[in-house]
Amino acid sequence: MHHVHMAQNRSKKPAELTRTHLREWREFRDITLEAAAPRFGITHGQLSKIERGVSPYNQRLLEAAAKLYGCTIVDLLTRGPDEAQDLFSAYAALDDDGKRQAARLVDALKRPRR
Repeated sequence: MHHVHMAQNRSKKPAELTRTHLREWREFRDITLEAAAPRFGITHGQLSKIERGVSPYNQRLLEAAAKLYGCTIVDLLTRGPDEAQDLFSAYAALDDDGKRQAARLVDALKRPRR
């Protein structure tokens, strides 16, 4: 009988997960793991693993976290709250009423001054 030997994956490390700023945003908003996790449909242990880069995140979690933490998905993936105080991040974090008010303000600023 002839045996076929499968190549073994001996020294490969698991692919590194992309670092996020989920923990920084959660702490910035003074929200505990225990309070945030149920909002995402996961346990606080699972959220902790995601924040530490041990477990992967998904789009649904990012969308829910951005809404809960008052930031954008881009903020969660690229910058912490201390770095996100730019105009675009501030606008994206506004609710619909705030965005309407901001649009009116920009329109007023565009008018010629006398």
